[in-house]
Amino acid sequence: MSEETPPQKESPKPRKSYVTFILDKSGSMNDVREAAIEFFNSQVKVLDEEGQKLDTRVSLVVFSNEPEIILFNEPSANMCTLDNQGYVPHGWTALCDAIGMAIDRIKADLEDWNEENVSHLFVIVTDGGENHSTHFNSQTISKLTAELQETGRWTFAWMSANQNIEDLAAQYNIPRENMMSFVATDHGMARATSTTERGLRTYYSSVSGSAGSVSNFYNGAEEVKSDISVNV
Repeated sequence: MSEETPPQKESPKPRKSYVTFILDKSGSMNDVREAAIEFFNSQVKVLDEEGQKLDTRVSLVVFSNEPEIILFNEPSANMCTLDNQGYVPHGWTALCDAIGMAIDRIKADLEDWNEENVSHLFVIVTDGGENHSTHFNSQTISKLTAELQETGRWTFAWMSANQNIEDLAAQYNIPRENMMSFVATDHGMARATSTTERGLRTYYSSVSGSAGSVSNFYNGAEEVKSDISVNV
């Protein structure tokens, strides 16, 4: 009588990361237009490097009077950059609609969005507060971020000017060390760009291992916080 072959365990699926940028394009961002373009393009370079180690798909949502998806689910190696023609600040700040629409699109279009091997990172950049959303508000976004972060696979990083970071962290249910204040000038934006690059590397160092998310995205950049933060 032949022995039965024990069933083989399935190999774990390789880790994967979806990175979504939510970038303010309201009228006040015109003061830092070039610096905002450089911010995004610099992160593209980091993602191109990190994407060689971990399967990475990138999306970009800009928002003014309403959100607009510029890129969705693009492999990091195929990323394009922003330029003056593609980024023209104007209008108001539909911040909550941008975040909510991006989450809804991910859930609707990405079959593996909730699988155990998949991590999500949202990098939110704004120089002002919500003032024009019609579908989502701070309460609905707060509920979404709380629910998603409870899975241990979602990270929300928030970079903001002209607002109280502690209040925003509480309002939107985001860890304080995942939030950073910056001065809305070209110099302030440039320093924030470097800080976010470091945050991205911190994130990838974590999710490439056993972690599914991070709660200290900006914590590793204490040495430059005092130069770019605003006291409000």
